[in-house]
Amino acid sequence: MLRSRLVLLLWLLGILFPMAWLGRFSPAYRRTFEAIFAPEWMHWFTHALLFGGLAALFVLVLRLNPDRKTTWMVIALTLSAGVLQESFQAFSQGSFSLSGSVFDLGVDLVGGLLGLGVVYVFRMKESKNFPQSGGKY
Repeated sequence: MLRSRLVLLLWLLGILFPMAWLGRFSPAYRRTFEAIFAPEWMHWFTHALLFGGLAALFVLVLRLNPDRKTTWMVIALTLSAGVLQESFQAFSQGSFSLSGSVFDLGVDLVGGLLGLGVVYVFRMKESKNFPQSGGKY
């Protein structure tokens, strides 16, 4: 349990840390970072993957039941992490783009919903494979 919570914490810290900021200290790192993340589709894909993973980790690590209240709570936590990430990014870059941040938060939301969907689908498949005896799984 402690190890899985550590994974969640490290995933969250990895999202929040402004990775592009490291390019100020290493030209080689900056060139590599820009080569990988310069295409817009890669930026979207990375946001969706990171925040989908975060939403899935929230559910799995915290052992949450897939109900409406949990879904809203996980989405709120995921978007809160997105707001923090955008804030740290704006602070580290010294500039802020409202339209860019809103777009990124939209991609974070879609990623979070996809992450929840994957977890819920796997849980439904598992519950069909294991007969239940009247109790909750």
